[in-house]
Amino acid sequence: MTTPVTWTGCEDRPQLEAHESTRTVTLVLKRKRHAFLPKGTVCDGWQDRLVTATLHKPVGDRALTDAVTGSTVTPFQASRLAHPGYLPTGYVPADTALLTNNTGSPYERTKTPAWTSSYQRNAGGGGDAGAVSIVQTTGRTPQIPGTLATINGHPARIQEEPYRAVTWYEDGYTLSVRSEDRFLTQTEFMKIAEQLRQ
Repeated sequence: MTTPVTWTGCEDRPQLEAHESTRTVTLVLKRKRHAFLPKGTVCDGWQDRLVTATLHKPVGDRALTDAVTGSTVTPFQASRLAHPGYLPTGYVPADTALLTNNTGSPYERTKTPAWTSSYQRNAGGGGDAGAVSIVQTTGRTPQIPGTLATINGHPARIQEEPYRAVTWYEDGYTLSVRSEDRFLTQTEFMKIAEQLRQ
């Protein structure tokens, strides 16, 4: 099980724990504040990274729940993830979800199973850095505004703000390729979307 988690510079990297029984898998996120920090310390330096817990056996038909809220966690099946068949030179996988608008608890990113795969070019390079994210959501999400386009025969919408994005529905998923890279051409951007593979 893998989930994106946000924490501050006042904490160690959180640990994801999975407690298993024959009928349930309960997830708990263990957080630890640095012991040497005095109370009232202002914590900055937010980080958003992926954390993982290994299960003894696949989830299967067991209920998956958040230990804190008791709410059901709806996982995204990793075997169905879309992967880029093309990325421009210099892009490498990132261990964080970039170019998303995530809210809520660490596990409840959307109401339906979804996942974001992100890639970076020249991370930490200031104005020369770039980011591309592939957001995949189960089912058809509400249509977004934007310029009409086509991705492999599927109707799509292109947006330019707050970052460049193209979104379409294909084979049971809403797919969105998002980019914030001033050096990425429109042709390269569309090539990423057109060469996604499941």
